[in-house]
Parts: sequence; structure tokens; C-alpha cells
Amino acid sequence: MEFKELDEAETNFEFWSSKTWFWKIIPPVVIGFHGAGTTFDESQVKVLESLGKPVEPESLYEAQLQLRLGYLPKWIEELKQLIN
Repeated sequence: MEFKELDEAETNFEFWSSKTWFWKIIPPVVIGFHGAGTTFDESQVKVLESLGKPVEPESLYEAQLQLRLGYLPKWIEELKQLIN
């Protein structure tokens, strides 16, 4: 699922912190991160795609489930209505 940041933007967010020894995350795949305008230290990101823009499909899980089943289960549609 896409991620829309609602708090304040950060500049050059680090996944492998240079300020502390215990904040370390392996290089992530960041796709479709949008909202407040956070940027990332690109040397610490494996893939950075569509930064600042929502992507389609919004949910990879939902798209794969629909391909596998041939339809979306009713509970997903109901959940989407609750969220929106």
C-alpha cells in the first residue's frame, strides 16, 4: 500500500543513521512515498521510485489478490469504504 506522510517533512532521511549506533535499517525499496515532502539519503536506499507521487495500483497486495482470484473479496471493498 502507498504511504502518504502527514507530519512534517524531513530532509535526507537516513535509514543507516550517522548519529547513533542503534538506528540501522537495511536499504529499503521506497516507491510512491508522498505527502509532506520528505527526501531520503539516496545512498542508503536500494530503489527510490515515484517520490512525491502516488502510484497505481495503490495496493500491490490488492492487485495481486484480484489477479489470483479473478475478483476482489467483498471484505476488501467494505474496508476501503470505511477508510475513505
